[in-house]
Amino acid sequence: MQLILAMVFALLCVCFSGSFAFADSGNASAANANEASCETDAIVGTVKIDGRPLHAGEFDFGVKYANGRDDLLSAKNEADGTIDFGKLSFTVTSLDELAQNGIAEKTTIDGVPAWIVYYLVHEKTNGLSDVGVTPHTAPISLVVTVKDEGNGALSASFRTANELRFDNTYSTGERRICRWKKEPRLLISRESFDSLYRQRI
Repeated sequence: MQLILAMVFALLCVCFSGSFAFADSGNASAANANEASCETDAIVGTVKIDGRPLHAGEFDFGVKYANGRDDLLSAKNEADGTIDFGKLSFTVTSLDELAQNGIAEKTTIDGVPAWIVYYLVHEKTNGLSDVGVTPHTAPISLVVTVKDEGNGALSASFRTANELRFDNTYSTGERRICRWKKEPRLLISRESFDSLYRQRI
């Protein structure tokens, strides 16, 4: 009888522990689903080229962390020079990870938690010189500030240098003008030619 009671007690413990585990897992999933998140406004730049018309999709651009190597966002130019990178998204978890990795700075703004994330916007210049294009714009800084509004929501804003404007120049290089060199002609009359011919005979 005691053995049966012990087995029943053990079975109940397993069931309850499983229920608690499932409950904890459900709470964690719900917490992740309800985690505060936000995104920036669209990040838009421009490019122009001197020396010839601009063509849609001919130049490539990217957004990466200031100390990173891989692009997080990428875009090509439109025919009017517009470069639309889209938006950057954040959660509290992702921001804390960025701060731990030295990519973001966690601070306080107006008495609420905030994160400052540093990016670079750059033009991909490989191969441009082969088609006569010279880029003149260095990578441009993009700084995103994310604030915890204290009501369960995050807000994001950004500022840039140079209004994300890129300048390129097209040139065929040094122009060389080729001219035919005319050799001087010796003019002689028919009478003089006949005289010289007779003398040689």
